[in-house]
Amino acid sequence: GEEDDGVTAGIPLSLAPHLRADLFEWLVPGMLTEKVVFLLKGLPKGLRKQLVPIPQTAAEIVRDLPFGRGSLYRALEQVIADSFKLRIAARDWPLADLPPHLRFRFCLLDGQGKIVSATRELSALKSGATGQTQAFGSGQMAGLKARWEQKNLTPAQLGQTPASLPVPGVNGTLQGYVYPGLCYNEQEGLGQRLFVQENEARQSTRLALLSLYSKEFALQFKSLRKDLAIPRSHWALYEGLGTHEQINHDVWNFVVYTVFDIRDGLPPSAGQFAAKIEEVRRQGLSPLCREIFAAVDQVLQERRTTLDAIARLSGKGGLVSGEEARLADYRRQVARIVPADFLRETPLSRLPAMCRYLKALRIRLERARLSPGKDALKAQQVAIHEERYAAAAAGNDLSGALLERLHEYQEMIEEFKVSLFAQELGTAVPVSAKRLEKKWQEIDQLC
Repeated sequence: GEEDDGVTAGIPLSLAPHLRADLFEWLVPGMLTEKVVFLLKGLPKGLRKQLVPIPQTAAEIVRDLPFGRGSLYRALEQVIADSFKLRIAARDWPLADLPPHLRFRFCLLDGQGKIVSATRELSALKSGATGQTQAFGSGQMAGLKARWEQKNLTPAQLGQTPASLPVPGVNGTLQGYVYPGLCYNEQEGLGQRLFVQENEARQSTRLALLSLYSKEFALQFKSLRKDLAIPRSHWALYEGLGTHEQINHDVWNFVVYTVFDIRDGLPPSAGQFAAKIEEVRRQGLSPLCREIFAAVDQVLQERRTTLDAIARLSGKGGLVSGEEARLADYRRQVARIVPADFLRETPLSRLPAMCRYLKALRIRLERARLSPGKDALKAQQVAIHEERYAAAAAGNDLSGALLERLHEYQEMIEEFKVSLFAQELGTAVPVSAKRLEKKWQEIDQLC
């Protein structure tokens, strides 16, 4: 019952963002059996009774567990399935009831080894590390800075740079990571420095590359930025997505980041930089930018058309009165298809699908007006998947594998809607209720 019961792990500030929750699910070998006993006892009765006597079963299971490999809970599910022909879902484990001593206690440490904060929730530890700066000692950083930090560079001097660099601690321990990134200003020109925060390195690199490419295409950049701006008079296109200044800032960055392949914020080599300039000159900066802008404009036009169609439904000749909840749901669907940050988060390749989903929603609107009962029945087939997605996506500390599956699941849900409400548009991938259920099972095993 004490605050420091169980096992404590000291986590350097700069390592916190890189930690995987599954590494700590195993505790230590001497406590694993006790934890497995607790987990088995907390299973739903229908499952638990097939595993009695629990202490003996737990001991058998622990002998077969691959300690420290991946998630403890996924490993338990696999061993139980193999040995007892019993399927345990992620939601069956009594994780919320785990006593403190069966969960790691995490202490966030600053550069001097002093405790910044303590918690048993890894997600809270990561949140506590966000925005804080790890102060590495001069000795730790001297070698890295001497090798990787540079000033007064020319693009021809850009070299192959790793995405991250380990910072060594005493006795060969790992103290944390730093991230090489480009930086640029008019006074000092182009340079490369090491950042403690990865997002800062990526953003600095994007801005530096944008400055370099803009010098290569100075006159075209100036005229194109003016030509590819959404006028204030077209406010309806970006209503709900940000201010006039914000939307044009996002549109321009989306266009040039896409043309020059700098969305990932990773420094190119000199050869890659020169090759990109040659490629853009050969294809023409103006037609490349205008083609991308047209794709963005198409999404905005489709979004506005869909919102207008929803608005008309609430007027004369629309849906019967009392169905404002349905209209609100349609508006939420538009926001899911085209979120406010879509230009910052969505690649060019996804824009055509967004347009198709909006068209499918408009077809659904018209058919729902004529046959609301049929629409409601079809909507029930989608609702369970939308609820599952929302619940899973709202979780903390989502792994890369889980985020990838969730993205696939979200796309499949939208394609499923097309197949239900606007079959004539066709789907980009084969989709069905059965395929969605199978994808959800993959996600459920990772949750």
